Amino acid sequence: MREQRLRVYVRQATTTDFLLLVHLTDLLCQSRKIHIPKEAGLFYRYRNGDIAPPKLQALDPNEYFIALDQYGTAVGYVRYSTYDRTDKTLARLGYVEELFVRPGHLRQGVAKTLLSYIEELFLAMGCTGYTLHTDPSNIAARSLYEQVGMGAVTVEYFKPLNT
Repeated sequence: MREQRLRVYVRQATTTDFLLLVHLTDLLCQSRKIHIPKEAGLFYRYRNGDIAPPKLQALDPNEYFIALDQYGTAVGYVRYSTYDRTDKTLARLGYVEELFVRPGHLRQGVAKTLLSYIEELFLAMGCTGYTLHTDPSNIAARSLYEQVGMGAVTVEYFKPLNT
């Protein structure tokens, strides 16, 4: 099946996008519940308190870029950060914190467009590379990341400790 490309416009989020970002992160969390195996669900609950949207006051629009379709409807977003690691070979590293595309717009090039956009941003910011995380069971995401030239570099394990 061939991917049908959807033309999207990417722009940085603003404070007026606050409720939109809350809604989109809620949709992301709902989709995670579908893809995350039971063991990984434990990890998310321990790390975040639950698989839930971020606390409202923690949401910073400056960290988000939104993909809009031809009608101005938000069809996805990417949230990013950078890390300065002066003692490491990769001195400045970009990190894709979240990448989300609405279910009705999957496999239409939205995620590729967002990744291309954020890659250019990381280059302009002087990053020597960028990374992200996905769950092993998310085959579609892993395939996408490999298509854009990324490679798997770690395997992550988790064990909850009773405190």
